[in-house]
Amino acid sequence: YKDTWAGGTDSYLDMLYPRLQLMKRLLAPDGSIYVHLDWHVGHYVKVMMDEIFGKNNFVNEVVWAYSTQGRPENKFARKHDTIFVYARNPEKHIFNVELVKIPYSKEYIQSHFRDKDEKGKVCRKRFDAGKWRVYYPDEGMIPNDVWSDIYYENPMSRVKTDYDTQKPEALLERIINASCPENGLVADFFAGSGTTLAVAEKLNRRWIGCELGKV
Repeated sequence: YKDTWAGGTDSYLDMLYPRLQLMKRLLAPDGSIYVHLDWHVGHYVKVMMDEIFGKNNFVNEVVWAYSTQGRPENKFARKHDTIFVYARNPEKHIFNVELVKIPYSKEYIQSHFRDKDEKGKVCRKRFDAGKWRVYYPDEGMIPNDVWSDIYYENPMSRVKTDYDTQKPEALLERIINASCPENGLVADFFAGSGTTLAVAEKLNRRWIGCELGKV
C-alpha cells in the first residue's frame, strides 16, 4: 500500500482509477459502492468517482466524525473521514432503512414526543412536506450523513489489529446493513485489517476480500 504513494498523489490516483473502473463493472444492478478516504485525497477521488460512476449516481457524502489522539495548537483538529457513496442505479439501489435506524435518547423522547395518537399512544406529530406525519419513540430514526455516534477502535479492543487504518466494526455494520441484503455479497478490494470481511461473516453476508500488502 505504501508503495502506491512513492510518486505522491499522482501515483496513488493512477493506481486507484483503473481499480474503480473494475469495481463499477463488478457492481450489482442494485448495489452500492462506499469509498472511504481522509483529507489527503478525498476531493480528488470525488472527481474521479463522478467521472467513473456518473454524477447522477452519487448518493451520499458521509462524514465520519471522531475524537482521538491529540489536538494541534496552530489549526483546527482534523477529526473526520469522508465516505463517498455511489449506486449503480440510485432509483433501485438497496437501502435497508429498518436495519440502520438508531434509537432515540431518553432526553430526545422526553423533549420531542409530547403528542398522543387516536389510541392514546405517545407520539410526535409534525407537518412536513405538505402533510402531517406521526413518529413513535420506539421506531428510532434514520442516521443523517454525519456519523458522530461511532467511535474509533479502542487500542485495547479484543478485535484490534496492528493495521494502521483499521476501522471500527460498528462503522462496517452500518454500511453493510444499509446496502447489502442478508446472504448478499460484500466485496472489499482493499481489505487491510479484514474488518469488513469479519463483519460481513457475522451479519450472514457472503464476502470477497483482496489485499496487497507486505508481511
